[in-house]
Amino acid sequence: NFFRQRFGNVPVWQQGHSIALVAAIDQQLAASREKPGHYSCTLADCTELLAFVTPRPACSLPSRHAQLPQGAFAGSNHVEILFGAPGGLFAPPRCDRLQRHLWMTQVYGDREIILYEPGQEHRLYVDSRQPWQSNARDIEDHTNYPSLRRARSHRIVLRPGDALFVPCGFWYAARDLSTSISVVFDQIEA
Repeated sequence: NFFRQRFGNVPVWQQGHSIALVAAIDQQLAASREKPGHYSCTLADCTELLAFVTPRPACSLPSRHAQLPQGAFAGSNHVEILFGAPGGLFAPPRCDRLQRHLWMTQVYGDREIILYEPGQEHRLYVDSRQPWQSNARDIEDHTNYPSLRRARSHRIVLRPGDALFVPCGFWYAARDLSTSISVVFDQIEA
């Protein structure tokens, strides 16, 4: 209700389209294993919400995003709030295209993550045009994507209060196990 009441009209991205957050929340609350929801919608312009999702973990500070030239990461937000629904497939594996580290913090619900160790690209069906994304549409379909079975991976379930650090170079895939809210931010510090 907090997001519905305070930010319901704010646009979010869901599968390449902009819709109001309240519409996305309604769709996700109606989702189930039998009727899967969309992959997480992203509230990328979350300036108003930053006070609710800060401070960042001390080990991720200092943040140097403000010190970079404006436009250095054009088209890429370093903080996103993801709203997810149960029942869907894993999103295709991906890594950070700008070689940043990633933090995922779970606020509400459960989210499953599969991490692929660096050096597994030859088993991940990497898209040659967008080399930070995989062409594997269903990572559990080993009939169509047999190399995925041999990729070294780690399966993790994030629960409220959990945080996961994903170093640059690791590939990851995620799916929501329940109605879910996650905060994701990038770290350019090494």
